[in-house]
This record gives sequence, C-alpha cells and structure tokens, in this order.
Amino acid sequence: MFHTLLYRLERNQKRALAVLGCVFLILSIIWFVLELYDQSFPMEPIVVFVGGIATLLASYWPWAPHYTDRRLKGRASIDYMSNNQEFIIGREELSFTLKFSKASDERIHIYRDPSDIEAVALVHGAGLPSEVRDAKALDYSNRVISPAEGDVVVLRNIHGHYAAMVVCDVRDSTRNDDRDEVTISWVINPEHGTDFS
Repeated sequence: MFHTLLYRLERNQKRALAVLGCVFLILSIIWFVLELYDQSFPMEPIVVFVGGIATLLASYWPWAPHYTDRRLKGRASIDYMSNNQEFIIGREELSFTLKFSKASDERIHIYRDPSDIEAVALVHGAGLPSEVRDAKALDYSNRVISPAEGDVVVLRNIHGHYAAMVVCDVRDSTRNDDRDEVTISWVINPEHGTDFS
C-alpha cells in the first residue's frame, strides 16, 4: 500500500515531501550537535513540528491521477486498468485517446474504439518513431493490435493527424508484476505530417 501511494503522488507533491524530509534530517543533525555541546536552544519542538508536517502531508495530501498528457512528444507510465483503460496524449485536434487492455507482461492490446481515433497500425520492423517514413502506407485494417515491448504503433485521429508511439515496457499484475502498467513514448506529427523521420 505504501508503494502504491508514493507511486501515485504527483511530481510537486513528491518534491514537497522530499524537501520536508531533508529539512527534518538537517534539523535532527543540528539538534544532535547542539546536544553534544549542551546548548539550551529548543531544537526538539522545531524538529518534531517539521517531522509531523511531513508525516501529515504524506498521509493526507490529496492526489489525483492524471489520465492525460498534453505534450506532443513525451513518455509516460500508465495504469492501463484505470480510467476505463484510456489515456489521452496531445491536445485539441492533435489529441489521441489510447485504449488499452491486458495481453501479457510483454504485450498490450491497443484499440481504435475511442471516438477520436480513426485507425491504428503496427509498424513491422521499426523500433523508433523516426523509422516511420510514410504513415499513410501502413495497414490500418484491424480494430485491435497487440504490440510487444519495443514495437512502434501509429495512430490516426479523426482530424487526419498521426501519432507514432513506442511500447517501452509492459507490466501485468497477473504475471508476477507488482502492478498493471504500460510505459510508452510518443511523437505527434503536426500539420497532418506522415513522415516521422
């Protein structure tokens, strides 16, 4: 449970807790040094206060998982069993709703079912989006594809834009992993571009 909580904290929450933890440790060291020299400065209340604040924030600071990433190029690790198994990359006409389902600890199913997705294709023989020279030439005949780790997937949205995505890592809680997660990296090609090189 503790691992899950830390995993889901947002970046600014982790940063604030790390800063408070460091301050707590520094104050503890100062307190120890002052005790060695028999100083009468009241360090104990300060140290206990900072430690208490850090503990309360770690326990009660509300977190909300994000199911979108508005960047046109990025990398994300996604709990693919949450949010109706969907994650959105990009923004406005350059957005793509990714729909996942469990396949194995090395593969993931990706669907063209979301309303903003027109087609999905698996790029055979490519390991990077930059190896996709003509996204129009791919086979978009399937409703679902099952890329393995390291495979490149191309999606076309209803506005005619293309995104190329690499499946970097797949975790499956039913196959000895500690969670259900897919890590992807993507590039969205603006202005209806089809060449990712």
